[in-house]
Amino acid sequence: LPGRPGRPRRLGPPEPTPPAADVPRATPEEAGRRAAREALATPGFAFFEYFLTDLAGHAGDLAFAREALARLDGFLAGAVEVLRPRGGRLLLASDHGNLEDLRTRGHTRNPVPLVALGPGAASALRGARSLLDVRPLLAAWDADLASPAPRGGRL
Repeated sequence: LPGRPGRPRRLGPPEPTPPAADVPRATPEEAGRRAAREALATPGFAFFEYFLTDLAGHAGDLAFAREALARLDGFLAGAVEVLRPRGGRLLLASDHGNLEDLRTRGHTRNPVPLVALGPGAASALRGARSLLDVRPLLAAWDADLASPAPRGGRL
């Protein structure tokens, strides 16, 4: 929760909120499958931000970090399950590190993942060295998608 005068800022896992009566809860895997199906059905580029790993790193909480990573792992497994057989594309990137060193509450300068999946992924990643390389990578993928090669969609 944001800090207010007289109240410290709370770090750690978000407070659980009661599920809305008309919104069914989903496992991380099912959420990943749903997001991938939606991305494949939508022309263009779909963006998904996952900030719980950042919150866990800032909190320095190992249990929270493990849970955040387990949820992300499940989400990605579900997304890949849908994307891979349909030729979908996935790019996973981070703008900074902090989860890998829970002793510090700030961002680190350690290398961060840049992972690509799908047609053209290996060539798209070739030469990528920083976050500045993500935009050209996406542009190259988009140009590649304009070719007549069969595809199921992209992320």
